[in-house]
Amino acid sequence: MAPSRESSPGRRTVSPLCQQLVVPERSKLQCVLPDTVTGTRQDLVVSVCSVAARGGLPLFQARVAEQGRNAGIHLETLGGEERLAFLSTQELWVQPQGREPRMDIAKASGVKYAAIMKGEGVYTVTSNLGPLMVFSGDFQRHDVEVRDGQGQVLAEVNPGSGSVAGYVVTVFPCVDSGLVILGLLAIDKRERHAHA
Repeated sequence: MAPSRESSPGRRTVSPLCQQLVVPERSKLQCVLPDTVTGTRQDLVVSVCSVAARGGLPLFQARVAEQGRNAGIHLETLGGEERLAFLSTQELWVQPQGREPRMDIAKASGVKYAAIMKGEGVYTVTSNLGPLMVFSGDFQRHDVEVRDGQGQVLAEVNPGSGSVAGYVVTVFPCVDSGLVILGLLAIDKRERHAHA
């Protein structure tokens, strides 16, 4: 069970990237993220589905569109009817000199929300208020833990087994699952690009 996500006095909270993908209180989201993102430019749709025990139904999607100028990953409702957020993968392809690529994350409106970068064995999503999420663990195996800037667990990722065609993501109450999913897709992109 995840600890309570009450904010401490004086602590500034950040509005979610995807309000409609925030996990309701007293519940958690368990979903499967297909392991289809590679370290090359892609053009594909990745369906995020509920786990088999919950019917394996599509919940929302990520559209990887990296053939044009604004290379990135669009988080969308099913069928692409509504854009929820965007992660730029542009810096992966231009190879910034002397530093890790920074992947900017924007709200549906196009307003910059945060960025994700690799640091000392971790990936950190940072906004102008500081770290929002820190991803750590074995990125190749998809054995990952996601914590907030204060060290509280927000989500867990486990390798798929048996009939699971991907990896299992568990997002705890009051956490923005959209930001977690975009972070995981960014990590897959960066890790596989580095080893391509």
